Amino acid sequence: APEGARRPTRPSRDMRVSPLTQLHLQAGARLSRGGEVLTYGDVPGEYRAARDGACIFDHTRRGLLSVGGADAVAFLHRLLANEVRGLRPGQGNRNLLLSPKGKVRFDVDLARLEDRLLLSTEPGLAAELRLALDTYLFAEKVELTDQTETHAPLDLCGPRARAVVAELVGGVPDGDHAHALGQF
Repeated sequence: APEGARRPTRPSRDMRVSPLTQLHLQAGARLSRGGEVLTYGDVPGEYRAARDGACIFDHTRRGLLSVGGADAVAFLHRLLANEVRGLRPGQGNRNLLLSPKGKVRFDVDLARLEDRLLLSTEPGLAAELRLALDTYLFAEKVELTDQTETHAPLDLCGPRARAVVAELVGGVPDGDHAHALGQF
């Protein structure tokens, strides 16, 4: 592989099984070898639901790195390819950690909270991202914590998605990559 390139993600013992797998199977889902839902058996109906209402995607196998501390925002702003400093709590974006030669090392979904930032990673990569970021820490007041075991993201898409989320968690911030944390 070229220098700085990351191998494609493959299932490993570090990757979690979705906590929703049994519910998916009980509902008649057909799963990929990696455990992701392919269909519940009515692809045209599922497409219509997504186009006209809302559909949910299970991303509970993803990893999570929490970045906190007084210097967390400035630290990530210096290292990541996209805006960090200008984000307000409730906002987020897709972001990249690049190699010194500009190759993509990690692709993350970044969420800004009041007291920390959350980096949602592809399955099995949170520990590797933590080590990569740790190499750039010197005197900064930053805490990197792997919180994968507490992370169970669900993506809701479609024209009624915002209304459904607002009903469940009491409101949704505006903008692309807005996020809402809830407990169910």
